[in-house]
Order: sequence, then C-alpha cells, then structure tokens
Amino acid sequence: MMRLRHIILALICLATLCASGLDRRIKKLTPIGADRSGRTWESHLPYDGIDVARYQKGADWAKIAADKNIKYAYIKATEGANRVDECYTYHLNGARKHHIKVGSYHFFSMKSSVTAQFANFKRTVHKDKQDLIPMIDVELKVVGFTRKQLQDSVKAFADLIREHYGCEPLIYVGMNYFKENFDKSFADYKLFIPRYSGNDDIEPVLAYGAKWTIWQFTQEGRIPGIDGIPGIEGNVDLSCLNDGVTVNDLLIKNNPARKGKSHKKTEVAPVTKPEAKNRDQRADREHEETEREKIERFKREKAEREKADKDERERREKAEKDKAKADKEAHEKTEKELKAAKQKAEKEKKEREKAAREKAEKEKKEREKAEKEKKEREKKEREKAEKEKKEREKAERERAERDDDDDDKQDKATVSTTAASTAAKAKTKAKKAKQPSTRDKQRAAARNAKSGKKSANSTGTKRKTNKSSADNDD
Repeated sequence: MMRLRHIILALICLATLCASGLDRRIKKLTPIGADRSGRTWESHLPYDGIDVARYQKGADWAKIAADKNIKYAYIKATEGANRVDECYTYHLNGARKHHIKVGSYHFFSMKSSVTAQFANFKRTVHKDKQDLIPMIDVELKVVGFTRKQLQDSVKAFADLIREHYGCEPLIYVGMNYFKENFDKSFADYKLFIPRYSGNDDIEPVLAYGAKWTIWQFTQEGRIPGIDGIPGIEGNVDLSCLNDGVTVNDLLIKNNPARKGKSHKKTEVAPVTKPEAKNRDQRADREHEETEREKIERFKREKAEREKADKDERERREKAEKDKAKADKEAHEKTEKELKAAKQKAEKEKKEREKAAREKAEKEKKEREKAEKEKKEREKKEREKAEKEKKEREKAERERAERDDDDDDKQDKATVSTTAASTAAKAKTKAKKAKQPSTRDKQRAAARNAKSGKKSANSTGTKRKTNKSSADNDD
C-alpha cells in the first residue's frame, strides 16, 4: 500500500513538472505582442539573460539589474591572441556590483595558437571574479584548416579551461555550423546556440541528438539600460535557458571538470611561409568583414525598422485622420440633427404656448362675461328684492293701518261684548252652582258602589255562618 502511494505521488510530481515546463515553453515561444525576431522586444518579454561586448558601451547596469528577467550576463573578454574587449572590465564590474551572475567568453580564432589565445584569456579573466563557466565563441569561417583541426583546437582550448578554472566550458556555436564543423563528441558539451529565425519561433534542433543549454533568439533585443553605440543603438543579444535548466546549472562550482575528458593539445602556431601569411591576412580580412557586415546589417535592419515604423506611423496617422474626419462628419450630422430637433421642439413649444395663451384668454373672456352676467343678475335680483321689499313694506303699512282701524272697531265691539259675556258667565256660574258637577257625580257613584259591596259581603258572611251552624247541628 505504501509503495502504491509513493508511485502515485511520484506520478503527480512528474505531471506537475511537465505542466510547468510546458507552460514556460509556451510562454517563451509565444510572447504577447512580439516575436522572436527581436523587432519589438521589451523588458517584460520572456528572456533569461544577455551577452554584451563593446557594442553595449555605456550600459547602465543599475537599470539592467532592475529587470527581473535578467538572471545572467555573458561578457566578451578576449579575441584571438592579443585582443581584449575595451568594455570588458566596465561590464564585469557593473554586473558584479549589481549582483548579476557573470561569465566571460573568448572569441576563438584559427589564426593564432591555442596556447597564445588561452594565455590572453587567462590574463584577462580572473577565476575569483567569475560565477559562470567560461564560454568559447566559435563562429568564424574556417579557411585553410580541416574540420578535424578545428575540432582539435577547440578541444585543446577546452582542456586548458578545465585545467585552469577546474570546470567544463560552454561552447557558443551556430546550429548549422555545429552540424558542418563538429562531430558527435561535442554533443556532451553545454551549448549556447544562436538562432534568429524572424517570425519563425522554432527552437534550435541540433545534430547528433545534442541538447542546447542556452538559446540566443535575437541580437536586436531592447531592454532598459542598454544604449549601445552609434549605428546599433539599444541592441543587445537576448537569450533564454532551456526547459529544466537554471542558472545554478551554469555555475563553476556545479560543473567540475570531468575525468577522461582531456585531449591532446593542438597548437595552431603562426608560421612565416607566404601561404600561411596570406591565410592569416585572409582570416583577418574575413574577421573585419564579418564585423563590418554585422554593423552594416544592424544599420540596414535599423533603417528597415525605422522605415517600417515610419510607414506604420503614417498608416496610423492616416487611419487617425480618417477616423477624425468620420467622427467630425458624424458629429456634424449629429449636431445638425440635434439642431433640427431643437428647432422643431422650440416651434412645437411656441405653438403650445400660443395655444395655451389663446385658450387662457378665451377662458378669461368667458369668465369676465360670466362675471358680468352674474353681476347683472345679482343687480336685477337686488333691484327686484328691493322692489318686493318696498311693496311688502307698503303692504304691511296698509295692513297695519287697516288693522289699526279694525282694532278700534273691535275694541268698541269688545267692550260691549265683554259686558254681555260677563253677565252670561255669571248666569252660567249660578246655574252650575245649583247642579252637581261631574266629579261630584262620580264621587257619589263611588260611595254608593262601596256601600253596596259592604252589604253584599255582610250578607255572604251571614249565610256562611248559618250554614256552619247547620252543619254543627247535624
């Protein structure tokens, strides 16, 4: 059971590592807003390090170190038997001061002996100031030497690095150059591969199944702090580590020289024969031509970029002008429509206000007419009421006058009538006094009824007593 659990955990870890590696690879190969051509590289795109030389004169290492993508920097130290890069010390001290892992490289030449070239490198590159394994830059065309001589010379230089620095070297070599000039014995070396494929973001695929350690995917990178020199201003080589490779894998202490790796040292010493001199002169010319071609290519590509940028600016400006024109026309059309709508609304408002005024005036006239008619009616009613009041008052006066006359007559009649009435009343009263009143009659009847009742009761009692006496006799 424990074994099964361990197997499951191992599978989960493996899947996680694969997924993370795949995500990193996808991020590397498909950066947002740019491609591996280096035309639009900025500091936020996926790269791991840079390599610099005199072309990056005046580099601001404080700004470079602020770029969190920068994990290492390879610096050109020497070339051939005598040349030392004029900016090597400046770059080395700047990178070390700002805690960037540094390594140094030698530009290998077949026109000088391996011993002389390594002596130049050894004098310039001090072991205690290096973090990363030294690099051998092999890229010049081989003129006058065989493929095997080139391989033996590079291996001899590698042996000297192992002997002095105690570590395995890194070899900088092009993908096609590696296939054409090296055999499968070099597949075991750590390889730094330059491959610029424009818009084609295909990783290097090496002969003999060799695996690249670092891929330099552009020589026209742009990052803060790199000013360059006139003609190639701001360009720098950008590179990335292969999946599964870290900066720790490039440290000198983690790459001790392997036993059994030593090779017979092959000296390619300068000779005094005319053909050798011609060969060296041709090599110098080729090197100078290579340098000039590189600068010319930079200038040409910069001009192309500037032209492309100019065309793009013109296209954008034209598009902006067209858009501004369309916006202006649309704005004018909208303004016209708004103006027409506003005028129509104002006209309708005026018509409504006019209709409202006319209606108000009409209603006012009608109210005034109604008020006038009401006043006239009230006036007539008041006049009529006053007339009727006067008539009533007149009628009342006439009636009062008549009543006064009638009262006088009635008073006279009343006096005589009163005397007669008094005599009649006295006569009636006397008559009534002789006759019993109804109340007296009622009272007499009540007394008679009461007396009759008492007689009946006494008779009944007597009978009852007589009967009781009879019963007793029996």
